[in-house]
Amino acid sequence: MQLPALRDSQRSVAFRWGSLMALGACALAPISGAPSATGSTPASMALPGSLPTPAPYRTVREIAVRRDPFVAAVVDVPANVSVEAVIVGARPEALVRIGSRTTIVGVGDLLLGERVSVIDDGGVELSDGAQIPLGEHR
Repeated sequence: MQLPALRDSQRSVAFRWGSLMALGACALAPISGAPSATGSTPASMALPGSLPTPAPYRTVREIAVRRDPFVAAVVDVPANVSVEAVIVGARPEALVRIGSRTTIVGVGDLLLGERVSVIDDGGVELSDGAQIPLGEHR
């Protein structure tokens, strides 16, 4: 099936509409990417001879680093504390012996005045960085 040929008048109208749409797109292209916030113009849209205003100077406050966060803290754990067993899974728990008393702790529970942050197959880690290894009797 072959499409019927356009007459010269139809070609002329189609060409004019296509040209008009292309010129409109070219005319709108510079403003289509302009920022919508008032008062903010990119340097490429600034008037010739004008310089963009620099950002205001902000002071940075110093941060005191007490220790290297990537190195395990050396925290003394009392000699009478030991991890007897651990259960790992969705809710890890540990069997901890403190002196003659044995207790079960989970992540978030208090142990020796600190929160338990990690329980894994290596033992228990507290929020202050102290680590109590599994099976190590002191």
